[in-house]
Amino acid sequence: MSQKFTLIPLVAALYSGLLFASDVADVAEVVTAKDLPVLAQESQHSTASKRVTNLFTRAHYKPIRFDDALSSKVYDRYIESLDFNKSVFLAADVASFEQYRNQFDNALTTGKLDFTFDIFNLSMKRRFERYEYSLSLLETEMTFDEADEYYFDREDAEWPQTQAELDELWRERVKYDALRLKMTGKDWAGIKKVLTKRYHNAQRRLVQT
Repeated sequence: MSQKFTLIPLVAALYSGLLFASDVADVAEVVTAKDLPVLAQESQHSTASKRVTNLFTRAHYKPIRFDDALSSKVYDRYIESLDFNKSVFLAADVASFEQYRNQFDNALTTGKLDFTFDIFNLSMKRRFERYEYSLSLLETEMTFDEADEYYFDREDAEWPQTQAELDELWRERVKYDALRLKMTGKDWAGIKKVLTKRYHNAQRRLVQT
């Protein structure tokens, strides 16, 4: 088994599984950023990390070297799993994470994963803020007579440099969501109702992480 292939279960098992929780039923209550849980390392996380590392370095038929090269790959996969479309983090956020690029190997082998939780918690905070911004856009009725463009796939794009750039990405996304509903025959009141519920539910899922 190649080193590249083994990165996926490592990252998924140790770090980002919680991010992709399943949908929940519609909720009426409104949550705030203060309701977001602050995830922290617990003893079982350290134990699991050490066991997985031991499996790949000793028990695996082709031992894997946990070095800076592997650490860099794990880092890239981890950040990608948290913001694959580059629409949550700012470039400054990602730049601040670079200090950890070559530390994932040591974190895995020692079970000291604190910084990975810090990155994850920031991603939840940023994502919650994006839905809060999306909700604010619904306060003003949108029109669809301008030649806006919305790019679904931003995998090869750069992270936004400024808050204004990030806001624009999400304005385009909300407008796209609204346009799809308008094409089903809904008026603005109906569009606002559906999207308000959708974005509140998204926030609720984050809080339930």
